Amino acid sequence: MALVCASSTRPNFIFATTLLHRSRPQCRCFQLEDYHDPHFLALLSELREKENLSILFITHDLGVVAETCDRVAVAYAGRIVEIGAIDDVLYETKHPYTKGLLGAMPDLIPHGHPLQVITGSVPDGLNPVAGCPFHPRCPDVMDICRAQESPFINVGQDDHLAACHLYEKEGVS
Repeated sequence: MALVCASSTRPNFIFATTLLHRSRPQCRCFQLEDYHDPHFLALLSELREKENLSILFITHDLGVVAETCDRVAVAYAGRIVEIGAIDDVLYETKHPYTKGLLGAMPDLIPHGHPLQVITGSVPDGLNPVAGCPFHPRCPDVMDICRAQESPFINVGQDDHLAACHLYEKEGVS
């Protein structure tokens, strides 16, 4: 219902999330309670195509992202760590957090294979670490990761970017 209300004014852009506990129409931010429903996903795709609508869809559900989005940004501790075309990010994954996240998703792992675990603790948002926010949990951590946040580096095609020092030495920036 929220999507119908949001689209009735024929906007160019909709901000939608599955993370809120209630709708917040005062900021035109809508909780998508039925986002797993195939009819809802079809309506979302139809609106996007017919109305040339841009949708910022914030969710933890990468399965829905894979079905409905052209581009994806993966965030960790409030910072985007990888961004690109959906196929690039899901199948040519570069950032260690994105790799760990995808490895922990039961729907994306072949049957019989163990799920990956991202070791360590979730960071304290009130006391952020210096450098890369993922470095305390990163299996590929280097000294520079502890000291400096990485800039976005082009790691592939179609503006596939990762904020990771691993790719600075390869000369792909």
